[in-house]
Amino acid sequence: MGWVRDWVIWGLIALVVVGPLYLAMGSPLLAWRERIYIVAGLAGIAAMVLLFLQPLLALGAGPNVSPI
Repeated sequence: MGWVRDWVIWGLIALVVVGPLYLAMGSPLLAWRERIYIVAGLAGIAAMVLLFLQPLLALGAGPNVSPI
């Protein structure tokens, strides 16, 4: 039963990673932007996601992740 908990936790982490990118790509405001601004905005969102993941990985807070 522990593997179900692990899959749920990793699924939630994946949702936190993919969710903001998905929502940003669905914005109607992107139609009036140039490609470079769209890429830069998505890079900023990806950087904010990494700020969320970095402490989790460093502390080994995720299932089956050993701390550094």
